Amino acid sequence: MHILVTGATGFIGKSLVPLLQQNGYSVRTTHRTIDKHDVQTRSILLENIYFDLDADNNDYDRLLDGIDIVIHLAGRAHIFDKNNNDLQIYRKINTQGTDRLVKIASKSGVKRFIYLSSIKVNGEKNEPYAFNEGDKPNPQDAYAISKLEAENVIRKICHESDMVFVILRPALVYGPGVRANFLSLINIINQNYPLPLATVKNRRSLLYVENLAHAISACINCPEIANQTYVINDADISVPELIRKIASMLGKKAILVPFPVGLLKLI
Repeated sequence: MHILVTGATGFIGKSLVPLLQQNGYSVRTTHRTIDKHDVQTRSILLENIYFDLDADNNDYDRLLDGIDIVIHLAGRAHIFDKNNNDLQIYRKINTQGTDRLVKIASKSGVKRFIYLSSIKVNGEKNEPYAFNEGDKPNPQDAYAISKLEAENVIRKICHESDMVFVILRPALVYGPGVRANFLSLINIINQNYPLPLATVKNRRSLLYVENLAHAISACINCPEIANQTYVINDADISVPELIRKIASMLGKKAILVPFPVGLLKLI
């Protein structure tokens, strides 16, 4: 079976591609740029083709030739635009770029399109319960809106063709190479800053990157999950508990200070 993985050199792709190779799949990957000095990146690539969600000059014929399964990880996740054009930029990359790819895939003999969406499509919080697949989507920012729009494009095109889809909405993903807020939290804990979070009693869903890779791999050959959307997580933990666990792994002592939650929200 021949699989195309977009975004293969990203945080999740670096865990997924070696797993697919170990399972005996023929893997084609995509890149926008390759750091020739990145040995890890080079080592996971078999057949690598230029592909940019933001470009109009992609060679889709070469990209999709002989491909049975598309696993679409590529997308834009962090934009800080001083002109407040976030939604426009996210839509161009996450929605319109995915639209082009899934349309051509549906006409190129691809049997299954696996899309990595985000739990943020469901919303920012659902206290005291965790989100599930039956919840009505409630995206709260430009990124989440663009991901939901991409989901809807995929569903529409697959329902009009013979290609099936699987949409995955993972919780916050962590593991080696994690960036953004999770990395910032690790750095703050590592510097032993006191944090006014001792009285916070929330729950946060987390997902280890290797577990996500196995979940994606499980979607390849399972006919029962065709045309389905899944919320994925493997741990629910409070922020104070998370901080203590990270501190323990760093050999540090978490410094958590009591502070009124209402005042924290106000701030």
